[in-house]
Amino acid sequence: MSGIILGISSVYRSYIDASATGATVVTAGDYKTATFTSSGSFIVNAFPDGSIASSGIQYTVVAGGGGGGRGSGVTNNTGGGGGGGMITSSSADIIPGTYTVTVGNGGAGVSSSGTESYGYNGQDSSIGTLYVASGGGGGGGYIVTPQPGRSGGSGGGGASAQAGGAGISGQGQNGGAGSSSSPNFAAGGGGGKANQGSSAVSSDVAGGGGDGQADAISGSTYAGGGGGSGQTSGAGGSGGGGAGANLANATSGTVNTGGGGGGTTGSFNAGSGGSGIVIIKWKFQ
Repeated sequence: MSGIILGISSVYRSYIDASATGATVVTAGDYKTATFTSSGSFIVNAFPDGSIASSGIQYTVVAGGGGGGRGSGVTNNTGGGGGGGMITSSSADIIPGTYTVTVGNGGAGVSSSGTESYGYNGQDSSIGTLYVASGGGGGGGYIVTPQPGRSGGSGGGGASAQAGGAGISGQGQNGGAGSSSSPNFAAGGGGGKANQGSSAVSSDVAGGGGDGQADAISGSTYAGGGGGSGQTSGAGGSGGGGAGANLANATSGTVNTGGGGGGTTGSFNAGSGGSGIVIIKWKFQ
């Protein structure tokens, strides 16, 4: 039949008939905004005449941030976790169907009783399989040997004398490198959406987490990197990044920001990454 593709008309509308479950939905004028702080569903209903929406949604998808690394001694400094990958669109196509919305958890920071030294990567967030943001990379640890930051949406910071992990183009930035200077070998900060994590400034001064990015829908800032550890530890980046610590528990990334956790030393807990968030805005009439 002319004009029909797989049973769906090629006539497009400028608005969609949609709903969300597991989200907070706010209506303003001709638009609705669904904010998912945990997993749920986004349902796009077919129009009676079979037409579909073109450029039907705006979205922000932020993955979970990476956890910070942990070191075994005073000078075994470790990297901050990378911010979760962040992807956005002001005009994205979507067709009728039910889309599982996944909000990724932050990666665990290594506990004082753990045998792993790397921070764990955050989990991915997504709208179905259409739009997927990758979890932030874990910070490099240093229990036996210093480790580089892990790659992810944004890369984790490197431990003593190690490189930061790579971020994914369009989602985040690289982590900062650890210092190669003795005696303290300060660590690098995790990358954020807007900026790379800072490399260690000196043997004593760790790198801070890279800054996140402000979201056009909510106005909030997401996906900041965690700070590395050092005699002077690095601050977390804007957008929920946690601060690094020396001989103390590091700060975790803020919940539902995708912020990376801070790195730490000694018998203390590294910061965990913050969980992600998914925001969808659409014209409904």
